[in-house]
Amino acid sequence: MLFVSAPLLGLARQATAGIASLRQIVVVGEAQDLPRFDQLLAAEKTGAEPVAASPDEVAFWLYSSGSTGMPKGVRHVHASAMETARLYAQNVLGIREDDVVYSAAKLFFAYGLGNALTFPMSVGATAVLFDGRPTPDAVFDLLRRERDGNIDRHLHEHVRGLRRLDHVQVGRYGLPWQPVASLQQYRSSD
Repeated sequence: MLFVSAPLLGLARQATAGIASLRQIVVVGEAQDLPRFDQLLAAEKTGAEPVAASPDEVAFWLYSSGSTGMPKGVRHVHASAMETARLYAQNVLGIREDDVVYSAAKLFFAYGLGNALTFPMSVGATAVLFDGRPTPDAVFDLLRRERDGNIDRHLHEHVRGLRRLDHVQVGRYGLPWQPVASLQQYRSSD
């Protein structure tokens, strides 16, 4: 089974032509002739039993950027996702069940997968997902639309913490950053 976003459907059809083992393509978004993910999800009434798996079995693959050569499929085991959630998200970030989180990084990046899926799922927190391009304007619009007491409270907590920062680590590159000014602009634009 292949899940694909609607804008990539044509490319996915070309890439999978002739693959006999592919039984179904499910489209995330609008599609005329294929099942849509949102409709399948809405139609599900009974749920499914969890599959028994050991901690060292492969849970998912992510592809490297290819910075040291060709991109490679990297296998991740079940235990790794839970350990990063426990050791980093819970113990370092302090993520809690009442948190509402947003990550500009998409789920197909390891950073986004942790921030917006495995970290919040590990404690039952809420993740805000955005299917658009995360430009600064789009992100601030999203925060304005989705903001409630939780996201607002946590934003204030993070602003207090960010006042001590004048530098942020993004991937392996250090970048100058003005987070307080940006977040104050977000707060004052209501």
